[in-house]
Amino acid sequence: MAYRISASDIKNEEALERIRAKEHVLLQSRGRTIGVIISAKEFKMLERLEEEIERLEDEEDCRDAERIMQEIKSGKADTISLEDLLKKYGME
Repeated sequence: MAYRISASDIKNEEALERIRAKEHVLLQSRGRTIGVIISAKEFKMLERLEEEIERLEDEEDCRDAERIMQEIKSGKADTISLEDLLKKYGME
């Protein structure tokens, strides 16, 4: 979730103008970059990219699960019961 502040809270007019011009503004403390201010358009694009990456990862997880289930059903993969697994690690 994004933290919101009013543009009027930014005291540096040059920074505001650069943000309006869709330039990236680096926030620095003691010479180190600690954050970046980007345009709203870029922020929305990043949000969409994050959502797409998550969707693709979910699809990949589903494909992996289906492949593993096929391996188990065909006898190519070994399985272990929960009871045996708990015994193996002393968690009975």
